[in-house]
Amino acid sequence: MVPKLTFINTMRTPTLSIARLLSLVDDIGQKTTEIVIEKSKTDLLQQFCAVASAALIEDWSALRNAVHSISGISATIGAEKLRNLASEVEDNCLDLNYSKASLRVADVMLETMTCIEGLENVNLSVLISNSELDNARIQSIGGQ
Repeated sequence: MVPKLTFINTMRTPTLSIARLLSLVDDIGQKTTEIVIEKSKTDLLQQFCAVASAALIEDWSALRNAVHSISGISATIGAEKLRNLASEVEDNCLDLNYSKASLRVADVMLETMTCIEGLENVNLSVLISNSELDNARIQSIGGQ
């Protein structure tokens, strides 16, 4: 039986945390953050395919593994909505609640593609520049 893919929540919320991306830049540098972003895009696409395949053949162990990977990747890049969705599906698989897990697969897939698209559009130089401007404004306001 092929699981029915149903979108439960289609409301758009911010996909990526700019604060998390800037935190990565502070922690590991801009160049390494750019590498992390590229690797995250590749890994998310690979796991998107794994989720689709696992859901299609109802391989719940493979689905759990794929959404677990998505959860980890999304935590790294600050994609909180995706992390929550993937964790929910993983928990459902662990609880053997496969019907509930299958209802959220489409949401995980949609949000995964939204995150990949968001990562495609990240310009760290602009984010860093805007962050520096905001910090300068805050310092000048606080210094008065």
